[in-house]
Amino acid sequence: MFDTIIDYLSVQFSFITTPSHGLYFLYITSAIAIAILYTYLVNKRNSSLKETVNKLFYEHTSNRVSIIDDLKVFVVDKLLLGFVYSSIFGLAIIIKSTVLDVITTNFNTHGMFEPTLLISLIYTIGAILVFDFGTFLEHYLSHRVRFLWEFHKVHHVPVTLNPLTAYRSHPVNQACYVIVTSSLLGLYSGLFNSFFDGQSLAITFAGQNLFMFLFLVLGLNLQHSHVNIRYPRILRDIFVSPSYHQLHHSSNPVHYDKNFGFLFSFWDRLFGCQYHPNKETKLEFGIPDEYASYSGLYNHYVEPIRRAVRLTRSRKSNVDIQSLD
Repeated sequence: MFDTIIDYLSVQFSFITTPSHGLYFLYITSAIAIAILYTYLVNKRNSSLKETVNKLFYEHTSNRVSIIDDLKVFVVDKLLLGFVYSSIFGLAIIIKSTVLDVITTNFNTHGMFEPTLLISLIYTIGAILVFDFGTFLEHYLSHRVRFLWEFHKVHHVPVTLNPLTAYRSHPVNQACYVIVTSSLLGLYSGLFNSFFDGQSLAITFAGQNLFMFLFLVLGLNLQHSHVNIRYPRILRDIFVSPSYHQLHHSSNPVHYDKNFGFLFSFWDRLFGCQYHPNKETKLEFGIPDEYASYSGLYNHYVEPIRRAVRLTRSRKSNVDIQSLD
């Protein structure tokens, strides 16, 4: 029993040496390097590298309570909920197998085409697009559907952003995300693979989709940071920059419900919720007057449930009153 627990904890906390995890040391190192270089150059070299590092450190640690809450939630999620999320990810395998069986049995498509490098490249690009659309869709709904927003809100209360903030979510919100993305990926994979002989079509590197690896190496972790990197116009209409996502966390009501994209920004344009920040845009993060309600582990996990129940009861009461009228 003790050995099983140790093995479980070893796996859960090996993320720093696991390339398939977003907090793998190489991705964090590259994000830090990009942040330092960008900030140094933006300041036109008026500050030394040491001063630049000190500035970045201060910006990301100025609110200790927010950072400590990020860390607490991350550790508890890893300790207690990692196996739950992993089991839900198995949904993608189930859906893929079901779709494969249905199509190959009824239409005899198995082995219809020979896999090539071009086919693998198309499949890999398609997979990252499907994953990103699933992420966008779940994120969009978590803001638009009031009941879901009560569980997603915990991700928006932090007033200081850092890579751990990306993992500051409620289990209900996280489960919805896993279900949506896994379902879409399973459906896509099953449909695509039904025309081939069963071998893996994905181009992977370091245990994950090649393009996701590239996004992470090129600073994806800076989306949750205070490093205000904006992309040139030709890129910002395709890819999500750190500045683009940081605006999504803005405490300014003008920026609410904007920029839901994770990797690609064109989903926001298609759904009419895109907002490109300009150079002069100054951002503060969080939800005004809400932090104390969600601070600490108990409030993080319990307060969303309490508010969701209250919302449900309120709506039921309104329905009952209307029915009497």
